[in-house]
Amino acid sequence: MDKLLSRLEKSLERCCVKAEFRLEDNERAGDFEWLEYRRVDASGVRLLGVFDATHMRTITAELWRPSQLTDTAQAPTKHAGIVHQQSWDYGCGADPQQVEREIVEAVSGWLRQRTSRTARSH
Repeated sequence: MDKLLSRLEKSLERCCVKAEFRLEDNERAGDFEWLEYRRVDASGVRLLGVFDATHMRTITAELWRPSQLTDTAQAPTKHAGIVHQQSWDYGCGADPQQVEREIVEAVSGWLRQRTSRTARSH
């Protein structure tokens, strides 16, 4: 499973570019790695984060809007600002290619939804 996040970065590139998300951050801190993509348009800032908690063998992806954090400042919720969130386990029995395909399929779907809504609103 080594380098799963590196493979995901390459696999997500096409759908992120198409949806006008730009890679802003690619970091590693101990047993935690992440990719962060950003899109800015007339509707505001959207962020896509892909996080690998290697010690837990789990990848989580989140699509969120920072502006919704301020919208809920009066009554914050646990998932304020999150539009989509999903986690995948890649334990010992997991097929790395299958996990990668599932993540790319889910994230691509989220980005297609966001892109089509933005295109209709113009």
